Amino acid sequence: MDRKNKTCLPVVAIKSADLVILVASAQFYQIRKIDEYIAFSYAGNQPNGNDFFMHLVEEAGKYKFAYSTACPMIRLVKHLCKKIQIRTQRYDRKPYDVEVLLTGCDDSGIHIYHIDSSGNFYECNAMAIGSGSKRACEYLEKLLLTNSEGILCAEDELKSHGLQAFLDACRNDEKNVIATIGTKRRCEISCE
Repeated sequence: MDRKNKTCLPVVAIKSADLVILVASAQFYQIRKIDEYIAFSYAGNQPNGNDFFMHLVEEAGKYKFAYSTACPMIRLVKHLCKKIQIRTQRYDRKPYDVEVLLTGCDDSGIHIYHIDSSGNFYECNAMAIGSGSKRACEYLEKLLLTNSEGILCAEDELKSHGLQAFLDACRNDEKNVIATIGTKRRCEISCE
């Protein structure tokens, strides 16, 4: 485990054609469910992460109440980026010190969005954030380079790739949390 920052272990996300897997340490509760098909994870300042989570739950609830359907992920991403960007552009407030992975499924398919601390967002096929995430990103990059048409594998194999990337990054011997979301499968968060 990275000795510099024991309170911020990496979070790893990887997706296939119809499934997305999110892996984190069970110790810090970094993965949370926003909606039936959307999971939120963060690395960085815990109060800011909690604030973002509550903000997104509220926004998803408002959208569901108004339109009687699940909120599109891109709407949540843009809403959160706007909130982060305001703090980044002001001189009298400290910017947020947190990175976010928003993963899930909506009408347009499976998504992994990486939102950095400056308010920029990127859609990814696989991503790792947090302390020690560089090694996990290297593992995921090698995996994506060997599969030129994208990651096409079963759920168990996808979980093993996510766990392998996570363990490469932190050498964690404790329990890990795995969130699984699919096109026909609601968000399930389990400890392994």
